[in-house]
Amino acid sequence: MNYSSRVLIGHIVISTCIFLFSVIGFTIASCAIKLTFSVMAWLSDGNFNLPWDEVLRSIKIGGIGGGVLGIGIIIFRFFKVKGF
Repeated sequence: MNYSSRVLIGHIVISTCIFLFSVIGFTIASCAIKLTFSVMAWLSDGNFNLPWDEVLRSIKIGGIGGGVLGIGIIIFRFFKVKGF
C-alpha cells in the first residue's frame, strides 16, 4: 500500500467520524432540549407530558440537523476552506 492510498483512507476515516459524531451529538442535544422543556412545563403545570412520537420527532430532527452539519464540514474540508 503506497502513501497516497493510506492518506486517502485516513481522510475517509476522519470524514466518517466527523459525520457520525455530528449526527450523534445533535441527536443527543435535541433529546436533552426536549426533555428540558418538558421538565420546565412539568414544574410550571404539575403535569409531565412527553409522548414517544415527540421524542422520535426530536431524534429525527437532531439526526437530520447533524447530518447536514456533518456533510457541510466534510465538504468544507474537501475544498480546503481555511479553518476546517
